[in-house]
Amino acid sequence: MEEKIIIKSVQYNIKLISLIIVGIGVVLFIWLGLPLAIDISNRRDGLDLSYFLTSAFPYYACFTLLPFLILAGLFYWYCSRISITVSDKRVFGTAVFGQRVDLPFDMISAVKTTRLWRGIAVATASGFIRFVWIKNAAEIHTEINRLLLERQDKRAASAARQEAAPQSNATAGAEELKRYKELLDSGVITQEEFDAKKKQILGL
Repeated sequence: MEEKIIIKSVQYNIKLISLIIVGIGVVLFIWLGLPLAIDISNRRDGLDLSYFLTSAFPYYACFTLLPFLILAGLFYWYCSRISITVSDKRVFGTAVFGQRVDLPFDMISAVKTTRLWRGIAVATASGFIRFVWIKNAAEIHTEINRLLLERQDKRAASAARQEAAPQSNATAGAEELKRYKELLDSGVITQEEFDAKKKQILGL
């Protein structure tokens, strides 16, 4: 049976978010560094703007701009390749840090949405696998939950059929034995024939 794709993830614009993080660092650097540069350039003790560029600039860059550049790079590396696809048989895609994931529904025990990172967390025996910054996380959660419930219902129905099968076999055997007893009572078959049939039906 061919696999049917139910839903695919739509990710937020990770590049834009990374650029916003860098932009915050740039604004912070200008906000703190520009007044100092102006102050140094206005001094009359021989210091000029070149002093700021060679001495103060690296110092302020390390404490304002550099952390945001590192944060933006880590964020992009953590989130840029994330995707999740739900089919009628499995959940697959790329989780955080580029981890490739292929989970049949038998391996999934639960699913939940994460508000902080706007994503999906899929529970397995080895722990949660996270897919973050997903726009349609609520829809994906609904579909996975529906498929898990359908699978659970199918298992319950299959177990009920398996339990009912021995009972129906026993009922059929009892009815057959009752017919042979009636034949014995009416003299159609002998006691030996009835005993042989009884052993066959009861598996003795």
